[in-house]
Amino acid sequence: MGNLKHTISAILAVSLVGSLAAIQATDLTSVKANKLTQETETVQAPAPAVLTGDGEGETADFSIAAPALQVFVGKDAYILTSGGSINLRAAADTESTILDVLSVGTQVKILDVDEDWFKVEAGEYTGYVKSDFITLDYSKVQSVLLNTVMYQSGTVTQSINVRAEADENSVILAQAGEGSSVTVLEQSGDWLKVYFGENYDIGYVSSQYVTIGDMVSRKDVNTARSEQIAKVAKNAKIKTNNSAVEVKLIPDENGETLTTLANNANCKIISGGTNWTKIIVSATNEIGYVKSENVSVITAEPIKTAFPSFTKKTTTDSGKKGSICRTGSFSKRLITCFAGGKIYRNKICLRRSFSVRL
Repeated sequence: MGNLKHTISAILAVSLVGSLAAIQATDLTSVKANKLTQETETVQAPAPAVLTGDGEGETADFSIAAPALQVFVGKDAYILTSGGSINLRAAADTESTILDVLSVGTQVKILDVDEDWFKVEAGEYTGYVKSDFITLDYSKVQSVLLNTVMYQSGTVTQSINVRAEADENSVILAQAGEGSSVTVLEQSGDWLKVYFGENYDIGYVSSQYVTIGDMVSRKDVNTARSEQIAKVAKNAKIKTNNSAVEVKLIPDENGETLTTLANNANCKIISGGTNWTKIIVSATNEIGYVKSENVSVITAEPIKTAFPSFTKKTTTDSGKKGSICRTGSFSKRLITCFAGGKIYRNKICLRRSFSVRL
């Protein structure tokens, strides 16, 4: 009879663990199941909002009765919210001391259960967090991170076309060679929206030819992109005989018009081609394309340097300011001597009194 009870208990425990796993299971791709659309590109993407607290206003991972939470004890788990952070408190009480603030994806070790709180070990601290914001399923954490603060790295497995839109009939922007790196911004179905090339251009590639790698910080990637664009961008002006020039979202006459620019409007050229040139619209910082014939780089005028006129004469100088001299002993170049040994035209008057011959 005792053995039967133990057997029943074991079956219930397995069933409970299986139920919890089913509750936490998720499909990462469902988050991005919506169709990709071409969006306005800007030099710097805005930072996502960050929330901090004990879970108020957040989306909980799950809600399970306290006794069932015992199966989590002793396991490694992760902080999971809809994009904010959770307070690690000294006691299972929202009024207790805040020991630390744990962001999404922080790994913790579950030590015990106190009603709807977990006692956890997080780095150098041991404290309490609401149980609703703990998960064992890292794929859920990854899904939230990719929607808020992270991108994914990728490697091209064979040469492929990079297109302007998520469509095999869209304009080809460039080709990505085998082994080249991309940064995956979004994924949906068979298409990936990526940064590619040294200037972090935006395009779309077939997902079947890209191997997905580690997650990378959106902030770091966008900062590097902005710095690179600032380095290569050249001041330019729009030139047209018409009233205005259309700035396209993609290099295609049938593409969506981002804005229009009048003749002599300021912009910056990122890269150019025979037909289309990629520019930054100075007024809005948006990136788009104009016909190459309608934009030109501003050529800086050469800097004119004024040099003093020199008159040949014979003189004996005692270091007076503005004197014209040539020394026979230590210099063969025409110089202007200043009292006190000041520098002019890369030479120094080393002597305060000397005779010269011109």
